[in-house]
Amino acid sequence: MAEAERVRRHLHRCQNCGVIWGHGELPCDLEAHKCPKCGKSEWRIYSGLKKDQPAPAKTAAVQGRTYYSVDLGTMLSMGLLAMAAILLFQVIADWFLDRA
Repeated sequence: MAEAERVRRHLHRCQNCGVIWGHGELPCDLEAHKCPKCGKSEWRIYSGLKKDQPAPAKTAAVQGRTYYSVDLGTMLSMGLLAMAAILLFQVIADWFLDRA
């Protein structure tokens, strides 16, 4: 496995213009830490939106990819919805099998 593949993909948010971009290159890669819009270097990892910040509709396209911002509450809601759908399917399947 290449060294760059071992680094986890993460996001940065430009303090100058607010653009959010992601990369998975080596941590010391200077170009990966430059804002694709204004060129300011950003080394702090962006972990999500704060309550007073509006959610961007779409983040910056970097290296041919577009990254979308999703907060933890959305991820948990999607997981809960998926589990509920699986449980409902199981209940309906059991009901049909019991009738047969």
